[in-house]
Amino acid sequence: MKKLQTFFYVFKNSITSHKYYNDILKTNFWFSVKYFMMLSFFASLVFTIFTSVVIIPGMVSGIRSVSQSVKEVFPEDLVVIFKDGGWETNKEGPVVIPMISIDEQPQEYLPENIIVFDKEGTIDKLEEYNTLALLNNENIIYRNEGNSITSQPISNIPDFTLDKSTVDGGIDNLYKYLRILPYVLPLFILLFTFLFNYIGGAFFSVLLIGLVLYVISLISKTKIPFVSAIKISIHAMTVPIILQLILIPFPEINSYIPGWFFISTLIISLYFMFKMEDTADLKKIDK
Repeated sequence: MKKLQTFFYVFKNSITSHKYYNDILKTNFWFSVKYFMMLSFFASLVFTIFTSVVIIPGMVSGIRSVSQSVKEVFPEDLVVIFKDGGWETNKEGPVVIPMISIDEQPQEYLPENIIVFDKEGTIDKLEEYNTLALLNNENIIYRNEGNSITSQPISNIPDFTLDKSTVDGGIDNLYKYLRILPYVLPLFILLFTFLFNYIGGAFFSVLLIGLVLYVISLISKTKIPFVSAIKISIHAMTVPIILQLILIPFPEINSYIPGWFFISTLIISLYFMFKMEDTADLKKIDK
């Protein structure tokens, strides 16, 4: 309980008091590191809770909806056998599997078909069939994320039989994993956010901003040691982290203002550095 009280005291003063930054410079470096670790953990926890409550349920529902649609559009009597780098079907070609219904995606932006099996199909047929993918005698042709046409050899596909029972069985197995996904995925999100977004990404920004503050202090003759500059940037990052959490529902902000997190931390760090009271023995701190 005492550690939490200390954390919230430091949290409040890191936001509101420029005088507190004089005290920060006199504390042990690891005190600020521990504060950063706790702040990162709480921020990761908030992000994980938001994701678990708002995003994961919708994602699971979407996967179930798409999976059910796949079951519905796959023909009951279709059998496709992949063997020795080729394929055969029990129907006369071309065999067309229509596009599934996706609630979140307007149908006018989707092709009419998921895949067409046509041994004589060419790249030009991709547009003619209005399909996401085309399987010919040698390749599977499709559009990638950049909307450019690409292909992969069928020889990369292992030997197996694709039919209604295979599709239904695979989707039923997927449903088993979906049941535990809302319980397991938040743990991975928490660990990933804490380790990579904050301990990795944010702490790198702390070091870089600390270096900038150190150089500026030399130029302005403030004489703040490098370790002290890092401590200033750690505590100044409190406000940007809060703002980052507030903006979780608006991820497009990052694309509108790239680098805003780093820039805002740098500006706040500079503000607190120049607002600190002049201390005669500042140069001796951390020695």
